Amino acid sequence: RPGDVQAAVDADWKAAPQTRIIVMGADGTALGTYPHSLRKQRDVLMAAPEIRSALARELGLSDVLESPDGPLIMQAIRYHTAHGDRVWSSSVPATDLSALGESYLSGALGIQGGQAYLLDARDRILATSGDEQVGARPDDAALLSALRVARSGEENGRLYVSAPMAGSSWRVVFAAPIDTLMAPVAATRRTEWRLFGVIVGAM
Repeated sequence: RPGDVQAAVDADWKAAPQTRIIVMGADGTALGTYPHSLRKQRDVLMAAPEIRSALARELGLSDVLESPDGPLIMQAIRYHTAHGDRVWSSSVPATDLSALGESYLSGALGIQGGQAYLLDARDRILATSGDEQVGARPDDAALLSALRVARSGEENGRLYVSAPMAGSSWRVVFAAPIDTLMAPVAATRRTEWRLFGVIVGAM
């Protein structure tokens, strides 16, 4: 029952405060939310890409959202109960995700001078090999411009490649100087970049 679901959401928030918690029925009806005002904002909830993904039985992840507590993302997942399918969506600090992706991206596939990013649909940083802030846009305006034209290619003496991340509007981006990629010591890494490019081309 909606009243029971709302009580469970309130209890969950008290146990572990979050910026947002949403529980919906498979028909998109909000059964429990925090803050409570979200229950009356069906259009807003249904417009959220992570909710739509979860309703379609996929893991849903939002773009970076601003909040008083700092940048966050919303995650959403569909699950089954005795009363029918439900969608659970809750907020996660974007910095938590950044910490998970940073160790991989920091290597930028082992290429000296390489750059690596995990970006949302608005080019906001979720994780980076550099020192830019989570939730900000990369300082590299030329790379962003090139990505708007093509998912891979050459830009000002370097190669770049990107690939979408399933269940979200996110993408992984790598860029590195062509001269460095062509060096003999980078032969193994160059093969990895080609493989990555093949994967991108197949998507």
